[in-house]
Amino acid sequence: LYSRPLYSGSSVFSVQLFSGVDSHSVSTREDAYDFVVHQLLEDRDLGTLDALPTQLFLNGEFYYSSYLRERYDKQWFQSHYGVKEKELVLISDNELDYGTEADYADYEALMDYIQTHDCADPAVWAEIQRQIDVQSLLDYLAANFYCNNIDWRFQKNYKLWRVRSARGEGVLDGRWRWLAYDMDAVGWASMRIEEPLASID
Repeated sequence: LYSRPLYSGSSVFSVQLFSGVDSHSVSTREDAYDFVVHQLLEDRDLGTLDALPTQLFLNGEFYYSSYLRERYDKQWFQSHYGVKEKELVLISDNELDYGTEADYADYEALMDYIQTHDCADPAVWAEIQRQIDVQSLLDYLAANFYCNNIDWRFQKNYKLWRVRSARGEGVLDGRWRWLAYDMDAVGWASMRIEEPLASID
């Protein structure tokens, strides 16, 4: 669902669906697992998406229960981090969502550098730390491993981002950071508890 000037005169929704955040677009997602994982990761060095339980009606008739979800769009980065589209570089599944071809070339050069250099070399490690928020990468890997995400790898279902020009500390320092994304296929999602938790030894 998108807010567009053509529809309402504004590129953001008139109501803040999520506390303190102006949204340009939202999606509905029936699966609760992705929402739960994002909630569990809110205090980590990762971008996460908020959600609201929602009842979906079509033509006035109840359709199903769902979740209204934020999306990683240009307005999300503006609202959460103060980063405007012209400064945003966002890579999704090895493709460029926001940014320039030069930005993508920089990303490919970094990936090639990591694969062709010895990360045990202090100089190489220092260069990697200069370009990557290592804690963000560690939190991203730990989250996927711990949750046993069975629909993820470095070429699929991942997003990372940075600002093009460093202009401060934290998320504005120009380093690559990761985003929690599409984590509904976690291994424990296939488990079904048939009895009340209190009765399980």
